[in-house]
Amino acid sequence: MPREEQLRQFYYWLPPELHSAPDIRWEDLPTEVMAYCVRVVGESLDAAPLAVAAAAMIGRSQTVTQVQTLGLLARLLATLRASGNMTCIADLSKEPTWRSFVANSERKTARYKQLASYSVASKSASSYLLRLSSDDRQHMRQYTLPALPPGFVMQVSGDAQTEAIVAVTDHCTLEQIDGKIQGAHQKFLRRRWEIVRTALAHPRPVATIAADVGTSPQLVLDVLTSYNRGGVSALETQGQGGGRRHSYLNEEE
Repeated sequence: MPREEQLRQFYYWLPPELHSAPDIRWEDLPTEVMAYCVRVVGESLDAAPLAVAAAAMIGRSQTVTQVQTLGLLARLLATLRASGNMTCIADLSKEPTWRSFVANSERKTARYKQLASYSVASKSASSYLLRLSSDDRQHMRQYTLPALPPGFVMQVSGDAQTEAIVAVTDHCTLEQIDGKIQGAHQKFLRRRWEIVRTALAHPRPVATIAADVGTSPQLVLDVLTSYNRGGVSALETQGQGGGRRHSYLNEEE
């Protein structure tokens, strides 16, 4: 399909109030994302927040990841509405909404993937809002996904932690992280930054990131949790564990 025709169909689908949304270039959306919105999201009551979520992810991950995240979001929001836990997007800013959803849904991998994808998308939406003027931010907040309660995904992940996609806080840009990796003289520090870069550039399940980087899922969880909470300083601290710096004997002894 010619790009002009796809854009025409997309703008026909896009809620009119978002056509001139501030700091969003809808034409930058990947072809696959536009197609998903038009063909799958369709006339959903959540078309507006899903559209803004898609726009907020532009340039933050690969196209296939954006489509997967959008699909998980769409199913999660549909489930929340069908269960009566949500009647409008504002309900998602209330912790009881999420607690009720978790209490009344099965503990299965699909639920954790949906919650993790929501966490990733809401982080991107939050970054988008921060770029706006105060007036525009107030106006667009009604179309953006509120953040989950702090640590919520990890709290309810249980044995599915390694299948979760941990959202990475924007403490550093990818360029800054690349500089950290190149300047790291210690292997453990370089590994930590590689984990953060992988999770930020291409959000994937913890187990997948661990396999790509060549480490354990638990280390990936520990690194991302520390980085999200404390930023650069938390990542570059030596740690409290053992090692030669705490030994009483010299190497020969």
